[in-house]
Amino acid sequence: DLKQIQGLDDYFRGGVIIDGAGARQVFGAPYELPTDAQIQALEPRLASGGAGIVLVRPPHGQAGVWFVQQVGAAAGTRRLALQVHPQFLFSEDQLPYLTDVCVLTSEHDVINCSRPLSSVAGDALCAGLSGSNGDFAWDDGGEHFLSGYREVFLRARFGADPWIVVASQPAAYALAPVHMLGWLVLPVVLLGLLVAA
Repeated sequence: DLKQIQGLDDYFRGGVIIDGAGARQVFGAPYELPTDAQIQALEPRLASGGAGIVLVRPPHGQAGVWFVQQVGAAAGTRRLALQVHPQFLFSEDQLPYLTDVCVLTSEHDVINCSRPLSSVAGDALCAGLSGSNGDFAWDDGGEHFLSGYREVFLRARFGADPWIVVASQPAAYALAPVHMLGWLVLPVVLLGLLVAA
């Protein structure tokens, strides 16, 4: 049980141990376990001592992120899959004021968002993504937003496609310091011109 290991339940919801014969032992409180096919797809990586990441998509809601590792060194040994706790992986405590963050797959499927997206907002986010990083503007319900994004490369370490992290703020809030600076600079320039004249 995860609670028996001090602090482990802060990081993982639960997990499953899969033996060489395919029998499963579930512990903790995971949901939507990875399929045998998802685990087998990682087999070459796991057999060489590497780790993998699997995304499990429930019919409704956001994807579950599973960390998969081989347990033991002999062939046909067990596989350990742990579901990473969303609050640990996607903590929103450190986000700046009025900033929303979405994590998407390279196919633009939502893994996690700090607030639910409307279909219009989701389409606008996906339409703005091109390349591995950049920024773009979009609208949702009459409100203008500015977003910046960057890919997180997972292939080398976990054998997974990259994730795209998109941070967004309302344009009025994001550009407020620029507007304030404009109101400060204009009077100073006019005063300077008057003094020079």
